[in-house]
Amino acid sequence: MRLVGFNGRQIREGTTARGLRQPAADTSDEEQKNGQVVEPSPTDQIRGPYCPESIAASISSITASALECFFNAVIKILAANNFFPKRVHALLDATEIESTDQCKGCGKVKKERKPDLRARKGRLRKIWETVFGFKAWVVWDPNSKLPLALRFTTIEVPDITMARAVVEQAIANLGDYAKIASLACDKAFLDGAFLWWLNLQGIIFYIPAKTDMHVYQDALSLVAAGEGVTNIQEQERTVGHGKNRSTVTDRWEVVGMAELTSAGFYGELGSGSHENRKDFVPNPINAVVVLDDPYMKNNPDAKTLVILTNSPVIEPIKVYDGYDARSEIENSLFREAKQAWFIERPAQKTMESFRAHVYLTLIVMALVTAYRAWMEKQDKLQFQTAPTGIRKFREMIKQENANLVIIFHEDHYALFKAYELAILLGRRVLKPRGVPENITKEDILRKHGVLRE
Repeated sequence: MRLVGFNGRQIREGTTARGLRQPAADTSDEEQKNGQVVEPSPTDQIRGPYCPESIAASISSITASALECFFNAVIKILAANNFFPKRVHALLDATEIESTDQCKGCGKVKKERKPDLRARKGRLRKIWETVFGFKAWVVWDPNSKLPLALRFTTIEVPDITMARAVVEQAIANLGDYAKIASLACDKAFLDGAFLWWLNLQGIIFYIPAKTDMHVYQDALSLVAAGEGVTNIQEQERTVGHGKNRSTVTDRWEVVGMAELTSAGFYGELGSGSHENRKDFVPNPINAVVVLDDPYMKNNPDAKTLVILTNSPVIEPIKVYDGYDARSEIENSLFREAKQAWFIERPAQKTMESFRAHVYLTLIVMALVTAYRAWMEKQDKLQFQTAPTGIRKFREMIKQENANLVIIFHEDHYALFKAYELAILLGRRVLKPRGVPENITKEDILRKHGVLRE
């Protein structure tokens, strides 16, 4: 309560006398014409402690340090209560929180936008637009669907700037209860110093190489020469329904390359002029070249994917699976936050309001996810153990009879299932469990012994 900005007394009694009297505008037109002045009569009901604008101002006034402490404290509590696995295969990504140019304190960045096909007129054009807003960095666990750490700043800040800070915070939040075993991220985080730091922390990284890098060309040339360890995997799946149902086979072919020395940027100093020194010795790095997968099959013009990693490449398909999970953070977290939780619609158009809205939205999403996971666990434990106590017995009886409705008619009564009652009231209902047959009123009455053959 104190964090948001009001206490229990303000909720009960209000903060001002606003609402204790009716406004003078409530007097009738006839009384105003006669010149009568009617004093507003007091009322017993207070309109409330705060108006929406006051609540928005209170939330926006939460400082950045308070938000970070609150967020990190919640994640530490979840970690202490075993909501994360012992070895977390985490994902790192940054998302843009767009605003308008009227937002105070927002950043701006110039981005290329695809032109309308009708506006091209046979020519390829580059269209640039200015985007205003902010950016949030999140380390996320795809297993528990919970965030590990969060950072927030303006939109023009490069992704790599906050990468190390947010990972360090994730490690601190997990403490001794769990450990980050691996980290998958996209090429925006491709920085040699950052990758080397992850290696020193004992964290396996999966990140794609850029096509203009020497290590990218080196990996492709070695594959063409027949070097490396090849894994081929096929899996069947069904598509369509009914008569249109068919089986397709997905195919993956990946090649692992060990200890490539063409990634001079991979080290404590990162990229720089030191790579041209005669005594410079590059650190070896492993790579996995993806020769075939469902994405390349659907996009034949796509360039070959090369995944850089410090993990052994004896089984390169495992490296591919580790990086392939990276898309989950975009689909399961950021898209859900923007479309269902309205993370881009804060209470005020200020940087402070955006920051508070992002932090509070993500922590509420985390708490809802943790609560649902806890409820599922409790339900499983309830059915695994015998109902030795009266409370467990009552819960079991309540669940067994949750779908029943009792109907009284004078001295008679009957127990109906909910769908049976709907049918008796004239509704058309299909049988449970997807059986495509109608249930008639006669079937229900015959079941209860009312309708005689």
